[in-house]
Amino acid sequence: MFRGKKEVHLLGVLREARSVHKHQMQPFLRQLGLTEDQWRVLKVLNKAAEDSDAGLDAKSITKQTGIVASSLTGVLGRMERDGLLTRSKSDSDARFMVIKNTALGEEKLHIFAGIVQKYYASLEKSLGEQKMLTLYQLLDELIALGNKPSLEMLSALRQP
Repeated sequence: MFRGKKEVHLLGVLREARSVHKHQMQPFLRQLGLTEDQWRVLKVLNKAAEDSDAGLDAKSITKQTGIVASSLTGVLGRMERDGLLTRSKSDSDARFMVIKNTALGEEKLHIFAGIVQKYYASLEKSLGEQKMLTLYQLLDELIALGNKPSLEMLSALRQP
């Protein structure tokens, strides 16, 4: 596929789009004293609390955030030190730690979520509602294709 005169690879374009927009958010994260990884952890812990108020273990956080386990250990330690989350032994299995946001973690999460909502609203204003809807639909389809590769896709990958 070509974009202008330059050959483009889909993953490269997706990475570039993510990088550009992530860069816009960095100053706001820094103001709150958060890293992107910490923001992702706060989000998944918040969702878990909304769903069941049970908290999550580190393995679940790794799976949901994409943060590798060896990095997550340090991220969680710093977040606990900074009062953003708590870790306690599971009532059902003492081998596991249950991780939950603190009130401070929730406060920072909600402040940044408001900033993100305003940013998305400005994107929608620039692109238009229909383009944003189409973008989300196409990305959802792309994710679904990646999660369930067809026989055609698999055979294409195997060909030299």
